[in-house]
Amino acid sequence: LQISHVHAYIQIPRPSSAQAHVFPSNKPLFLEKVIKMSHNQANMRKRKTNVEKMDEKLSKDNAEKRQKTIPSEIDMKVIKYAAKGMTKDIKALFSSSLSLNGVDSSGYTALMRAAENNHIEAVEFLLSKGADPTIRNQGKTARILAALKGLTSMAKILMKAEVKSGLFSGMFAPTMTEFEEKTQDLLVQNTPAYAKHLVSTDVRGVFAPGTSGESMTLSEDERRKSTEAWCNARDDKNLPLAIIAQVGCESISAACALAAHAEKAGADAVACMIPTFFKPASVEHAVQFCAKVASAAPCTPFFFYQFPVITNSTMKASDWFRKAKEVIPTLSGLKFTSTDIIDYGYLCEQDPKNEYAFLPGYEPSYTAFVPYHNATGRRFGAVALQCNFLNPIFSKFCKIAEDDKLSNHEKFKQLEKLQGLIRSVANVLGRTTALGVLKTAMAKLGVVKSTEIRLPNRNMAKEEVKLINTELDVAFKKQKELLGTL
Repeated sequence: LQISHVHAYIQIPRPSSAQAHVFPSNKPLFLEKVIKMSHNQANMRKRKTNVEKMDEKLSKDNAEKRQKTIPSEIDMKVIKYAAKGMTKDIKALFSSSLSLNGVDSSGYTALMRAAENNHIEAVEFLLSKGADPTIRNQGKTARILAALKGLTSMAKILMKAEVKSGLFSGMFAPTMTEFEEKTQDLLVQNTPAYAKHLVSTDVRGVFAPGTSGESMTLSEDERRKSTEAWCNARDDKNLPLAIIAQVGCESISAACALAAHAEKAGADAVACMIPTFFKPASVEHAVQFCAKVASAAPCTPFFFYQFPVITNSTMKASDWFRKAKEVIPTLSGLKFTSTDIIDYGYLCEQDPKNEYAFLPGYEPSYTAFVPYHNATGRRFGAVALQCNFLNPIFSKFCKIAEDDKLSNHEKFKQLEKLQGLIRSVANVLGRTTALGVLKTAMAKLGVVKSTEIRLPNRNMAKEEVKLINTELDVAFKKQKELLGTL
């Protein structure tokens, strides 16, 4: 920062050119503080500009969606009949030109009206004819509306439709948690800006608070506040952002309480890993633990969080899944944070009709998972720390992975180009810390303010922050180049 800029910032007379670089011996500390203030001011301006841009884009997108979903007079009749469960009347009006996804003056589709009024026959008919269960009104899908009324049977029908419709495909960001720098108290006021940022880069959902969100350092109350903040951020702007609330705890009662709360808050799913201190004695015990947690949110999709590096469990995800799908009626998928590709193959083998969503969680090895998805036409979805700040690369990865027109040779050639950048950033995570890279990147983008990491994890040293910022600049430049060539 040039000295002339410092003087302009603190609004004191500018020195003569002869004095410009001369400071008394007691001034450097003062100057350092002023420079830091100037950088903070610049970051705040940058953050404000980014948020304004995101708001403008979201307003435009929502206006276009409303224009596309304006129903005709007949469509309005269908919505009215759906609300009353008049399935025969809906069938009488049905034609190929009928729009089943139009909305009424309150933003409700026919499917939503039928769901919240518990008209199962109408819902099943609408779904069979192509009604979209992923459409949101004030952030809520038809299933969430049913869940908020405790309509368990209805919610179970709709959650299967949500998986089939791809609600859990695409990229999911394991979000960071922001803390006050001095007290390490939880901060949630930047969650709306965070959510807008993710949506603006085509992130489809969040996994919060997970390992990247330092969930195991949070109290139960803090985890509830985090879940509420994400659901509210989605609802306030009607964002197309699926919220998977991670509720795993050492205490089964705490995990159940968090799952029940997530359902009331309107989460799109709950996820749970097994305890890490007192480990389940067998696969059966692990399934029983998860079944108990899932039962606390009977109207919400349940995901198992497989992360053997953290849990130190030798249990195979495929063994867990084989038993769990028989006893957990809300089971909808897994977050598979493991490099055991063979186990993932056995997992996919048990779901030939693609009725569950499997989300790989180790981004440096994504290419290895693609063949299992292509074999049965399974949509590609994943959870990646880097998609918080590099999601254009990951969105491109998903599109190429699902492109049936590309030969296998060309497909994997392109995927490996993207994977190369992903691995280079993963290398930076290894040289510093994953939390440090994530928080530095989000602050660099102006999405959050604090990069504080809660104890017992450590904060980044100045040299590490400098290294991370340098490597991020390289990554952002490389991302732009890759997207311009693929």
